[in-house]
Amino acid sequence: MIKRTKKICKRCDTEQYLWSGGLCKPCTYHDKLSKDPQKPLSPRSLPRSSKVPLGGRKPYQRLKKHSQKREMEEALYRNVKLRIKREQKHCFFCGKEIKKAGDVHHLKGRDGSLLYDKSYLVHVHRTCHDSYHFDSIHKWTFRDIFLSRLQEKDVRLYQKELNKLSK
Repeated sequence: MIKRTKKICKRCDTEQYLWSGGLCKPCTYHDKLSKDPQKPLSPRSLPRSSKVPLGGRKPYQRLKKHSQKREMEEALYRNVKLRIKREQKHCFFCGKEIKKAGDVHHLKGRDGSLLYDKSYLVHVHRTCHDSYHFDSIHKWTFRDIFLSRLQEKDVRLYQKELNKLSK
């Protein structure tokens, strides 16, 4: 490995590691960013986006959170979710009326088109939803009501929940 040595910067006459064209790092950025080369720039005043990666590579770009297709699916889901919250006034788990804002539960999962498939989305209380996901099936206060409603909705899902109950 080659050791770097400090040399005198052509612009600021300080002994520093040279960056480009005989200039130190702050002076190099000053030349690239400043409209007035006589006005000094401090390294702290440099914008974050002005960081030049080593090795001549392209500047770093942030990845998108979602693809365009996923954004469209999310928009569809938001519309369906609002419609379900307006139409279903009773909790699917416990059967009581939902007065405050509730959640939407995906009975069959969220993969692919199931994300916005209205037939497997149900409106539920936040507390019932938490209990479903985080408590044992034996501790559910709404177990019998939920299982009877699930049996009417989808027999396979009902059998799946019964298998959990038998364990």
